[in-house]
Amino acid sequence: YARSAVVVTSNGTLTINGTSCGTGSDSIGVNLSSASNLSSTGSGNVTISGTAANGSKAIGIYMPTSSIVTSNSGNLTINGTSCGTACFSTGVHLINSANVSSTGSGNVTVTGKANGTEKAYGVFLYQNSSATSNSGSLTINGTACGTGANSTGVYLSGSSNISSTGSGNVTITGTTPGNLTGGIGIGFFSSGDIIASNGGLITLYANSMNLTGTVNATTSGNVLIETLGAGVGLGGPDNSSYLGLNNSEINQITAGTLTINSNSAAIVNTDAISRTNATLGTNLTLISGNTITQSGAGNLVISGAANIVSSGTGT
Repeated sequence: YARSAVVVTSNGTLTINGTSCGTGSDSIGVNLSSASNLSSTGSGNVTISGTAANGSKAIGIYMPTSSIVTSNSGNLTINGTSCGTACFSTGVHLINSANVSSTGSGNVTVTGKANGTEKAYGVFLYQNSSATSNSGSLTINGTACGTGANSTGVYLSGSSNISSTGSGNVTITGTTPGNLTGGIGIGFFSSGDIIASNGGLITLYANSMNLTGTVNATTSGNVLIETLGAGVGLGGPDNSSYLGLNNSEINQITAGTLTINSNSAAIVNTDAISRTNATLGTNLTLISGNTITQSGAGNLVISGAANIVSSGTGT
């Protein structure tokens, strides 16, 4: 537990490991509270690992109230695990303007895993919190193993952001193996939430998404959405078989080329999808190792370059 702590290194390694063995409520592995600041100003790497034991509201790593963890040219790695057995289990939780960042060439990797029942979150950014990189890569991995409702692998809300301000690529993977029918792999639930790059590639891996906020690689960069076993339903909702992407969600994405890859599963277009706004980018690529088909009101309108790649039949 660090309250208003300031720990700074330059070229040395900064490592913090925390484990809570509490079995009641509010178990926290690493708690960086009240504007704590952990940073490396040079080439030193920063690594923080936190594990919380069972119980309710267990959090692996908790960063509230403007707490900051930064690196420069060194890599920044955060690993949070919640072994919670009840609700509100969270692997890594940033809240109230907390920030994890690399200001130079260092890579940033945040990995969170949460067990529990309902409302389990792998990585949760809330109320203006952020994870950012500059020219280094930014990787967010969230796994929510909660067996109840509203479990989310990577969760953004309250105008939070995951972004690269320089040339770095952004990769986000969200899974909900504990609830394959009702969980959300990647969700950002307020219009102010942002996933962004400055022309770097943004890759989103998930079998379900809620894209209320924006994904912006600029029209100089590209966005790849790739499923992890599910098919893709263009125009439809998420379900146990398909990652659903409706027209509103598609047009929350800015990219030179938007690529959607269902790997070995099918892509089906069930409602109207339009990719014609030059400000957002108009090029669309669909890739399937299965079939790409249209049904019902399915209709694609693309004013840029369209690339449809399928190894199945009925395209």
